[in-house]
Amino acid sequence: MVVTRGEQQPASLRYLNLKKSFHLGARSLLTAFSKEDVDKAFSTFSDAERERLYRMFVQVVKSLHENIEEEFESICQETQVEVVLDKIEQIVEEQSLDILPKDKDNIGDVKRG
Repeated sequence: MVVTRGEQQPASLRYLNLKKSFHLGARSLLTAFSKEDVDKAFSTFSDAERERLYRMFVQVVKSLHENIEEEFESICQETQVEVVLDKIEQIVEEQSLDILPKDKDNIGDVKRG
């Protein structure tokens, strides 16, 4: 039986992992440029100008991050990513295609089992 999101089942592990990975990746990319990087890139500017530039940069990054997160959520909803991943998870469980048994957390456990 395929469960749809309308039935308020908990999100699948695959979907939660996708969201977590996306959020971590987006945050990493958007925070890769530090104040020191701004200072180096604009060394001919005054301290006050570099400070204002950095504050403006931070505001832009925050806004961009929010927009990226909202767009990701929107695309996931429009394309029903969660439903598709639930179905994949169900098929994997039914066909015993999961290479890591549920009670094993790492390769060492699987190797010993």
